[in-house]
Amino acid sequence: MNRKLFRVITVVLAVLIVGQLLNLALQIHSDVYHYSYDEDTFLYTIQDGRYSELPEKKRRNEMEHVKADAQLQECYAVADYYEAASIYYMYLQNGDAEKSRKAQADMKTAQSAMGELEYCAAEIDSYFVNYFNH
Repeated sequence: MNRKLFRVITVVLAVLIVGQLLNLALQIHSDVYHYSYDEDTFLYTIQDGRYSELPEKKRRNEMEHVKADAQLQECYAVADYYEAASIYYMYLQNGDAEKSRKAQADMKTAQSAMGELEYCAAEIDSYFVNYFNH
């Protein structure tokens, strides 16, 4: 009888341990691979002037299929503007007029979608002007 009870307890404990390990693995997987950013995170990033982080955050949200409301779309437009501006000023610095014109058109498209965040365009431009002039 004691041997049977020991086997039952051992099997039950083994099943519980395996179950907990599987649960832990699922938690780690969901934390690492399924992370998205809300509009508050975007707005804090913008408020802090950390525009270079926006494109990565936007891409992460797109990979996670986050449904963007109007405010988040404006934040995405700032991210698009930053990307286009970085390309524009790089091509401008290198003297590639054709590619810089295309990037400038992308900047205007993004700026028109910024809404209340349109003031960011001047800050981003100022950053790149200062960066490339030093």
